[in-house]
Amino acid sequence: MRRPLPSRLIALWLAIAAVAWLGGWPSEARAQTPWTTPACDMPPAAAGNSSPLADSQAPTLADGSSSDISLQLNEQSAALGGDTFAVTDGVGGYLDNAVLGNRVRFRYDHLKGNNFADRAEYLYAAGLANGGPAGVPLGNLRYQEFKTYVEWQFHKQVSVFGEFPIRIIDNAIGQLDLITQQLDNTQNAGAGDVTAGIRYALLQQCGSYVTAQLKVYVPTGDASNYLGTGHASIEAGVLFQHQWDRLTVFGQLLDWQATSGTRFDGLRQDPLAGDLFSGNVLNYGLGLGLDLGRRVDHCTVSRLTLVFEVVGWSVLDGLRSGNGAGFQPVEDATGDTIVNGKYGLRYTLGHNTVYVGYGTAWTEDRWYSDLLRVELGHRF
Repeated sequence: MRRPLPSRLIALWLAIAAVAWLGGWPSEARAQTPWTTPACDMPPAAAGNSSPLADSQAPTLADGSSSDISLQLNEQSAALGGDTFAVTDGVGGYLDNAVLGNRVRFRYDHLKGNNFADRAEYLYAAGLANGGPAGVPLGNLRYQEFKTYVEWQFHKQVSVFGEFPIRIIDNAIGQLDLITQQLDNTQNAGAGDVTAGIRYALLQQCGSYVTAQLKVYVPTGDASNYLGTGHASIEAGVLFQHQWDRLTVFGQLLDWQATSGTRFDGLRQDPLAGDLFSGNVLNYGLGLGLDLGRRVDHCTVSRLTLVFEVVGWSVLDGLRSGNGAGFQPVEDATGDTIVNGKYGLRYTLGHNTVYVGYGTAWTEDRWYSDLLRVELGHRF
């Protein structure tokens, strides 16, 4: 019998809590703009640097500091060593953002080619192999998803977030046609599983970010129509990002665990009978962002970033509907490993950002063969 929460998940979060507790709540962060990272200590060599921006007259605030964003950007550049231009936001299109903030994001995905849709019940509930009322064609699932993400940073180190999806299954298997004796394709649409969570910044300085994230999946989608998984789950892990001048490196390590799920109602002699389809999935990835162009114009920062990401999933526990080989309706999914490549462009203008990207499976096991993503974001 599998435990609902594995010891490794608990150990991970005990370690994160210990780091946070030992580090304590830091003193008040230095003032920063919505565009730039918290200022680093000015190196002695940079203290004497001057430029037309630094020498220009700018309005001052009550505390005596300059309100000129160009001057603040120039000081940040000097502090980081010459031409460095740091922006406080993530550049990735698929990996989670390690930078906390107040933001709203609208995302559209179009996917096709899932070869085992109910694998570990990570994305979908168990299907026809377990007597479910709905199903999908093996190897050719097509669906669209619209997601709205909202994040609120109520403390300099803590934010909460929620994501609200609408899912459209383009080729779900519908009712049996009594005349043709074939299953009709239909389109299922509706709300998906809502996610909510909390993020804690372990490190945020000089273009470096390390963030602990805890996310809960709420089964609000109709599992019988493949709009959700039909069970709650929890995901915990760590995100990171660091920027060197025009290059940004970022990544994540997340552990997803279902708290319940669909039990396989197989024959008693079947060794998998009584096991849960849902299980445990490890999600990891690494990304690179290269600024192709960037500028400051009338206090507005803009940049165009080329983004490349590699994302992987390893199923540590769970079942999947079989492909019919050997007359096995259900198979053990433990050990399935999926690796995807993601390619995209992100354009940021002030508080607004646009991302367009394409993802493809590099392995035979896959959540999808092809994915198109379009994203609009606003930070406030």
